[in-house]
Amino acid sequence: MVDLETVKPTTSPEIKQEIPEHASSLIQSPPTQTGSVDTQDQSNKITTRQFVGMAVGSSIGAGLFVASGIALQKGGPASLVLAFLLLGPFVWHTMCALAELSATFPAGGSFYDYAFRFISRSWGFAMGWDYVLNWHLMMPFEITVIMILLEYWHPEEPARHLLIAAVGLLGALGLIQYCGAKIYGEVEFVCGFVKLAVLSAFMVTAFVKTGGAGNMGFENYLHGAAFLNGFRGFLGVFVSTGLAYGGVESLGLVTRECQHPRRVLALSTWIVAVRIFLLYVAAPFCLGLILKPSQLLLDEFKGPQLVSPFVAAVKVNNIPYMDHVINGILVVCVFSMANAATFAASRSLAAICGKGLGPAIFSRLTGRRQIPLSALAVVFIFSLLVFFTAVPKGSMIFHWLISLASVANYFTWITINWAHIRVRQAMKHQGRNINELQWRAPLSEWGSYMSIIVFITVMMCQIVSYILPPVLESEAGESRVGLAFQGLLGFIIFGLLFLGHFLYVAHQGNTSWSERLLVPLRDISLPELDAARSSDEVSEKTKSQHLA
Repeated sequence: MVDLETVKPTTSPEIKQEIPEHASSLIQSPPTQTGSVDTQDQSNKITTRQFVGMAVGSSIGAGLFVASGIALQKGGPASLVLAFLLLGPFVWHTMCALAELSATFPAGGSFYDYAFRFISRSWGFAMGWDYVLNWHLMMPFEITVIMILLEYWHPEEPARHLLIAAVGLLGALGLIQYCGAKIYGEVEFVCGFVKLAVLSAFMVTAFVKTGGAGNMGFENYLHGAAFLNGFRGFLGVFVSTGLAYGGVESLGLVTRECQHPRRVLALSTWIVAVRIFLLYVAAPFCLGLILKPSQLLLDEFKGPQLVSPFVAAVKVNNIPYMDHVINGILVVCVFSMANAATFAASRSLAAICGKGLGPAIFSRLTGRRQIPLSALAVVFIFSLLVFFTAVPKGSMIFHWLISLASVANYFTWITINWAHIRVRQAMKHQGRNINELQWRAPLSEWGSYMSIIVFITVMMCQIVSYILPPVLESEAGESRVGLAFQGLLGFIIFGLLFLGHFLYVAHQGNTSWSERLLVPLRDISLPELDAARSSDEVSEKTKSQHLA
């Protein structure tokens, strides 16, 4: 198959006449439009080198580095590792499904564009705005976590000093975003390998401590300490793991600002596979080797939400200065995640508004670097949530944002896999061959079926974990109704978005209710496949003419 990026328009008149009009528009360079991201100069786009660094470590932040401490206390080390291990293969397949879709059907709005096209308009609307909201909440969440990490050094510091630090962090984020995609990519490239380095150093330290002097061995995984709080504890772990894995799919948004989008997205699937094993499975396993969940309750840590479990692990094992080194590096790592969240929030808002699903003003791009300044302004308005941490019990926003982000991530992954299934079904219904696809997911649509089943099951487990009595002392004083609402809020938001749009479009057009709920397979148009076929024919004919 010919990569459409490498196909050059020919000047031969007899060949040009054989190209269908819709195919020609896809084969040739697309026309540039004012306000489109595609008008960026190649020198301002993200390079393959930068994208590799982002695939290694971008979107790894508080979910792994901080929220895993809450999961460790709820379910124990074995529950934490098992949850990451269970979800990992399906998150990887989701990335493969997205790569298959993006390689053949490039879309500015990424996966929710596919939902709008292949599932239903209402599902695409709900998915798009839920995703936008998720990233707008994720940025202040990550800044809140940085303030928590800074508090480790100065626990008695007045809140106003931390808020001044937050203002400085927000200013740095604004500067990076204003400099454009290339500078953003360079920052994420460096931070990606910093994350890899700190977790690698931590894992080496854990293995040395386990088998070296003192010989802790696998004590934390034995003697009934591996699984805590029974089934309730295990269910509660999935809230944090869903948050930790979140953002992998955001690479699909980044590819549109890469010099070679199709090439890097296919490459990223295999990098993500290695990343899942090393960073999401091996690192939590090593954490469980040298840190007991009960040690997070020591007075010096003041509760699970106020210190990273990775910092606590080296602190309780009396490794001099290592806790300060890791805490400092974690500040950089979480700042990187805040940077990625700001980028994803602004780009996703600009994309969905560019589709006519929101105010057009937020889709406008400014300057040679094509910055969505209006969308960025909205992101920084949401960043004001950071200052709620200064009010009494303001830290509870941490738990609410974890819950909302986790649910949104599962909806995102389900949507990507569902769109993948629908495309495969449409191709079969229309008598097409899967070889027409530019790139194919290794597990085909069966991997998507399994992923959807697993993600829905995990979401149900998450709901049950909020309804059952809490397992942490810090949650014991909270209202059961409040905790249940906290767990259900993400579902309520998505449901209202879907229902509102469905009722709105119900008064438009002559389609049936079933067609509004799900686009019929016969109505799913796949012109990109025809364009690819035409480009192959043109390439073969050109080659034969040269040989002749």
